[in-house]
Amino acid sequence: MKCRRWVILFVLLLFGIITTKASLTQTEEFSMKQNLMNVGITATHTSLLTSESNQKDISKVYTEPRQPIASKPPPSPSFNLSVTPAQQSILRDSSTTFKINITSIGAFNRTIYLVLTGAEIGVTYSFDPASVTLQAGMLKTSTLLIHTDEGAFPKTYNLMINALAPEAKLQNNRQVSLNVIDKTKTTILCSLNVVTISQGQSVRIEGQIEPNIGPNINITLESIHISDGWNEITKVETDSGGKFVGTWIPSKEGSYRVIAKWDGSSKHAGAKSSERLLTVTTNLQTTGSQAPSIASGVGPANWFTPERIIWLVLLLSIIASFLITSSKASRKVSIEPVLHPNYGDHETLASELEDLYVRGALEPDEYVKIRARIEKTPPSRKDSEQGSKIKIEQIEIAKKLYAEGLIDQRRYQRIVRQLQEREKKQ
Repeated sequence: MKCRRWVILFVLLLFGIITTKASLTQTEEFSMKQNLMNVGITATHTSLLTSESNQKDISKVYTEPRQPIASKPPPSPSFNLSVTPAQQSILRDSSTTFKINITSIGAFNRTIYLVLTGAEIGVTYSFDPASVTLQAGMLKTSTLLIHTDEGAFPKTYNLMINALAPEAKLQNNRQVSLNVIDKTKTTILCSLNVVTISQGQSVRIEGQIEPNIGPNINITLESIHISDGWNEITKVETDSGGKFVGTWIPSKEGSYRVIAKWDGSSKHAGAKSSERLLTVTTNLQTTGSQAPSIASGVGPANWFTPERIIWLVLLLSIIASFLITSSKASRKVSIEPVLHPNYGDHETLASELEDLYVRGALEPDEYVKIRARIEKTPPSRKDSEQGSKIKIEQIEIAKKLYAEGLIDQRRYQRIVRQLQEREKKQ
């Protein structure tokens, strides 16, 4: 009897504990639901509760509270500027480029203008494009082209790329370095194995680049005919010693000028050789045999070159000048004995005057004038007046010979002295 009472009491106690726990669980669930509704964040979990009495599955849905996330303010509108590469090396009289990237930050949507500072004489630049208009979140690019001419001084230039947005009162800049270096100067030599050939024959063109910059350098051989412009003959390459050789057969006769040139490399400046002259003559042949080769130095074609014709004309001019000088000297020698002390004889004087006229020592009007004065004086008259006139005429003849260079000063003075002594004797 007592055992039954204890069993019933235990059952009732157990029932009360289970009922109280279920009530507390429902209360906690209701409270948690209220908190999650206030926060606005819901999470669902499933919990399986097992009862000792009925072993039934009970699903429980509940929510967990979470803290709200604070939102960050949006960035202020601006833009970012970057340039690649940061530095470059360039030779004088060449070009290079820099790539410019401009990125919008925030809601920036303005026009940006690009300007370069730090360029000096000999350095020119241009932007392509020179201005860009951005929209929110947009990236745009521009290219900076820099060219250096021969006037650029070899050194390092610090260039500043400025990006200006005047509407937004914003600016950004980046510095780049430009190292300008000078190319190594070169010279190219060129020569021909002959200066005159017959039509159809070949000429050997050879030369070299100094200083030697190695093999496989392209050399362009060009020629110009007297009636054409410059034409490319062929292209040849240098050997390990920097030398080159080419062969050419001119297509027509005439005078040619030949040169060799090369465009240069990244480190060496190009060069052009001096002009070489080549004469191509008509191909002359003898009966049954080929005309002598020009290389042998004989043959008609080798003699009638422009250079030899010029020398021949100069030689003939010198010979002609020598002959004329000799003729004058012979005239001087042959005429000097004409004046002798016997000028008192009118016939002798007239004869000598005629001889001077024939030799060209007297002009026609002078000859006529002096001859007329001599003929007016009779041979028999010996008065001092007529004798004085004859002396004057003779002195005039002597002066003429002296002025023409046919007699020297000493001969002229002797003639005058003889005339004066004869006048005293008379």
